[in-house]
Amino acid sequence: GVTVSVEISVPFMLTSGGSIGTTTDPDTQVTQHVRSLVETTPGERVMMPDYGVSMQGFVFEPGVTPASLDITNQVQAQMAKWEPTVNVVGVVPVGDEMNGVVSVEVNYTRGPNAPLASPVVSTATVLVGGQVV
Repeated sequence: GVTVSVEISVPFMLTSGGSIGTTTDPDTQVTQHVRSLVETTPGERVMMPDYGVSMQGFVFEPGVTPASLDITNQVQAQMAKWEPTVNVVGVVPVGDEMNGVVSVEVNYTRGPNAPLASPVVSTATVLVGGQVV
């Protein structure tokens, strides 16, 4: 038989029956993993102090190019370490210096044999002070 993976839905929610919301959709699960990794600051996750991407520091880096390269390198390295079954196709940081916001688009495919022609885009937006929305 086929084994189906069940994960808690993100954001956390309760169903109308009062049980914890879950998902069995593999694409939804991978999207949750990518968002979780990008939206977590190293040190926030218990027992996994190296998990996450240090987005807050990039908001105040001078110049778009150095920060963009640093963000791209860190996201790719962390994805390779924590989510090796996700193929990162590209990382596109977009800075809005006037509003103090950095958005990061992570383009990826699921699984080592997933077609590269149809990447998924997941975006995390980091506000001044490091809040991820």
